[in-house]
Amino acid sequence: MEITNLGDSSVDVSLRVWTTADDLWSVRWFLIKRLKEAFDEAGITIPYPHMQLVAQNAETHGVS
Repeated sequence: MEITNLGDSSVDVSLRVWTTADDLWSVRWFLIKRLKEAFDEAGITIPYPHMQLVAQNAETHGVS
């Protein structure tokens, strides 16, 4: 496993595993699920960026 990027609200890691073509998707989903469970067990949360939108009335700001 390698750290591949330090994002604004993330640490991106890459993991390579080898499996048969027939098992590809089941192994992929198993690893994603198990990784999330391990994070939860360790108290690691995944931050997501948030955006706040503010709507203003044009009349109160001198716009006609």
